[in-house]
Amino acid sequence: MTRRKASISPSKALSRAGLVAAAVMVLSGAAFAQQAEQPGTATPELGLTRGLIGQAPASDFSQPVIMSALLTVDQEALYAESAWGKRVKRELEEQTRTISDENERIVRQLAAEERDLTEARQTLSPQEFRKRADTFDTRVQEVRRERDQRSADLSRLADAEHAAFLNAALPLFSVLMRERGALAIMDRRTVFLAADSLDVTADMIARIDKSLGDGAGRAVVPPRTDPAPPPDAAQQPQPAQTDGDHSDAVNGSAPGAAASPVTPPPQ
Repeated sequence: MTRRKASISPSKALSRAGLVAAAVMVLSGAAFAQQAEQPGTATPELGLTRGLIGQAPASDFSQPVIMSALLTVDQEALYAESAWGKRVKRELEEQTRTISDENERIVRQLAAEERDLTEARQTLSPQEFRKRADTFDTRVQEVRRERDQRSADLSRLADAEHAAFLNAALPLFSVLMRERGALAIMDRRTVFLAADSLDVTADMIARIDKSLGDGAGRAVVPPRTDPAPPPDAAQQPQPAQTDGDHSDAVNGSAPGAAASPVTPPPQ
């Protein structure tokens, strides 16, 4: 007697296969959850981001940490948006306003003195008027040099603050490079194309603000170097102006073309 082999329809076979697959998924999920709940057990990794996300020490400034041999930074934003750079900007703006107010006051004073000299012209001898005009012109030139020096002092202060900022931040950049495994940090403006994840500007600003604060008192301004006056300045004084307001001279630019020299009246 021969035993007949039972046949299974395709629909029943697919149904059984689906049940088996579902049971495997349930058992795998339960095992995964049980493993995650056990203390000290590492969570299985998918391995998709392995090699992209580095295992650098935990940082208070950015997570996750991107490991790369090349990083970028926006030097202008690094300084301008830091507490140090913002303090310098406020101080320079305040001193600039002070110099501007002083310039306006000096211009008004010189204009008044020029009017007085012009009015006294008819009552003075040519020699006396020439003497007073030369004295007035010498004073105008001295004021101009002093105003130019004040502007140069502001530029020297700004340069000294920026240099001190970079020098103080350099060790912090070295720490960041070691954490990220970087070999170089480039100015972002010189890089043709780079991923935003390589930019460390915000991270560095946070580190610099925390470590250095606003940097008050750290900059060392080099001493002023006064330029020597022209050799013929004393022997060849420039003629004084009558119609100009001397604002060009005080502000450090060439006198206007409308200004006319003061000449003694005809004898």
